[in-house]
Amino acid sequence: MSEKIKFFFLLGRPGCGKSYLYKNVFIPSVRERGIGEWERMDDFPVLQKLLDEDRDFKRHVRKDGGFQVTDFTIVDDVLKQMDAILRQKEKDGKIIMAEFARDDYMSAMRNFSGYVRDRSLLIYIWAPFDACMDSNRKRFENSKNIDDHIVPEDLMRTYYRTDDLEKLALSQKGPAKDYDGWNLVVFNNSDRDMSPRRKQRIFLDAIKGYEL
Repeated sequence: MSEKIKFFFLLGRPGCGKSYLYKNVFIPSVRERGIGEWERMDDFPVLQKLLDEDRDFKRHVRKDGGFQVTDFTIVDDVLKQMDAILRQKEKDGKIIMAEFARDDYMSAMRNFSGYVRDRSLLIYIWAPFDACMDSNRKRFENSKNIDDHIVPEDLMRTYYRTDDLEKLALSQKGPAKDYDGWNLVVFNNSDRDMSPRRKQRIFLDAIKGYEL
């Protein structure tokens, strides 16, 4: 690896625990590694902006208290915009943690520039599908902020039912792999009762070989 890690991508299906781990595991861990400044970036506000501009509903429809994308080129447009935003934010000298979920991550990551790829670590967060479904419902029922938007259940059962990184995570033996030129770490979040401190130790061990 020729560059320091400047961008963390938190990947995994809705309900896998990205928001919880960000607050309770990943940020305390990078603090422990001596990183004082960071910023969180979610693809949802970028997508929401594009959906708000889609006033004729050519690319999405309203559904189940949320929305459903009908033209999936919009999700690639979101990532291309995120790439530009990440490169701009790096100038502030912060570590950026960017979150999103897709069914085909290899295809999705090709929307990012080589510049971002060479300075990134992908963290794939795995949790069983049924647990993700349950979390998706509960966070909407107890919604307090933008993290609590619901993903329609039929979309969870089709688009988010599985993905290429899940297949890799379930088959791999070690904690990390090269993924189409990207640095990749898999974080198993199936044990929701495990203490945050224990999860921090697991995460710190997984990233110990990377320069931040």
